[in-house]
Amino acid sequence: MAKTGRCDFSELKKFAKHLEKQEIKAKAMIERCINDLGAEVLARAKLRTPVDTGDLRRAWTVSSITRTGNCYKVIVSNNLEYAAYVEYGHRTVNHRKWVPGKFMLTISTKEVDKLTPAVLERRVRNFLNQVMRYD
Repeated sequence: MAKTGRCDFSELKKFAKHLEKQEIKAKAMIERCINDLGAEVLARAKLRTPVDTGDLRRAWTVSSITRTGNCYKVIVSNNLEYAAYVEYGHRTVNHRKWVPGKFMLTISTKEVDKLTPAVLERRVRNFLNQVMRYD
């Protein structure tokens, strides 16, 4: 005849509760990452922005985080009417020459896109190390 054994699941239950608490911290960590990456794009775009009066450089902004499903997003933008002309280029007033664009935001976004996987990997690894250390 088989004997029934006893098993103490108290530590497993404690760990499950610990993981439930970490969900809030995980969302906060994701939002910090998104904000930091947006700030990095902003900083790089500002450095690349040519300065005449300084208005164009001062007009860069980062939106607050928006979330749609599992997609988090921030928008880096410049609302000055001539920002797009400086970014992508334009014809001169007499329409004879082309002034090349500076691609301040385009280049900055591509650079940060290349850095993103390494940054996220490091932050997620640190977060998981903290999650697995519990009392």
